[in-house]
Amino acid sequence: MTALHFLTYDLLLRSTVPIEGHVGDESYYAIILCRFYFLWLAILLGMILFYNFYKNVSFDMFKSEHQSYIIGIFLWVIIPFMMFTFAKTKVIWYIFPIYPPLSIVIGVLASKILTNGKLIIRILLLSAILYVSYSYESQIQTYLNNPIPNFQLSLIQKTQALDGVRGYSLFMYHSPGHKAVWAQSAVLTAELVNDFKVRSGGLHAFLKNDRALLLVKKRWFNKQLLTSYHLSVMASNSWGYILCKKKI
Repeated sequence: MTALHFLTYDLLLRSTVPIEGHVGDESYYAIILCRFYFLWLAILLGMILFYNFYKNVSFDMFKSEHQSYIIGIFLWVIIPFMMFTFAKTKVIWYIFPIYPPLSIVIGVLASKILTNGKLIIRILLLSAILYVSYSYESQIQTYLNNPIPNFQLSLIQKTQALDGVRGYSLFMYHSPGHKAVWAQSAVLTAELVNDFKVRSGGLHAFLKNDRALLLVKKRWFNKQLLTSYHLSVMASNSWGYILCKKKI
């Protein structure tokens, strides 16, 4: 990848228009935070409220000599969050950089309360932290040990056994009135499996390209599609089909 491609595509284009089907409004990342980080945010909010109500607890992190750290962590969270909120292309992992500073704040506040808070408060906080840690760790282990199968990716992976298609363009068929949307996972799989170049344009763009394959979802597939455009099936599964042009 050249520096020019990075600037024009990965920086400028992603910032100004939604690409690769990754769309969302200004609430997208707020919803993502609530979905994947809600319990930790609830603990953080609870500790902030506790600090506001119980001024007798010593929070020396808020002393003047620590102001630069507070400003730094605040900017660490707010700059990426705001920047990607207003960028047009939305991807879940774009805001991963804000998780470490949020974790730091949670850790520091929890440490102060567990050290200086009342016994009942310390018990409640420690119980909440253990519960949230166990809950998220269980979800991670469940996902790792029982991943949800993605049959579209499995279909693309089947092309690894095909000869002579490496570097081809890969198009997705869509019916009139619908728009093909490429998931980021499908784009990455296509590149890794056979160095495919994922393209937009659908059936008509595919027909104009001699080195191309067509990905067709099962609901859109029919025999007429094969006969009308002289196509043949190269791979298939429960998700759909990969078609190519018949050699005449």
